[in-house]
Amino acid sequence: MNKQDYKDLVGELITENSELKKELEQLKLQMTFGTPTDGLEVGNPEDYGEPRYIYESPDGGKTVFRRPINNYEPKNKEEIVDGEPTGRTFNQYNNNNWDKNK
Repeated sequence: MNKQDYKDLVGELITENSELKKELEQLKLQMTFGTPTDGLEVGNPEDYGEPRYIYESPDGGKTVFRRPINNYEPKNKEEIVDGEPTGRTFNQYNNNNWDKNK
């Protein structure tokens, strides 16, 4: 092996070693914090970051409620006005007559 072939081989090995170090670090992170997801996993939406909601309206869009996906309890449906929750729930709604006692 001549001097140039030796230099080329050492360069290739250094590059390969660097790539292996990066891969090892990624594997260590995955083992520590879990495998990155692609958003298509099965399970509870709460397990995957920000909660996702279903938006519903009992009166054709005049009043809008949201509820977490897979949660059908009326007490968990919250009124939304201008994209923000108002603090009122579906339990308080009665055909657009709000029950002030609940």
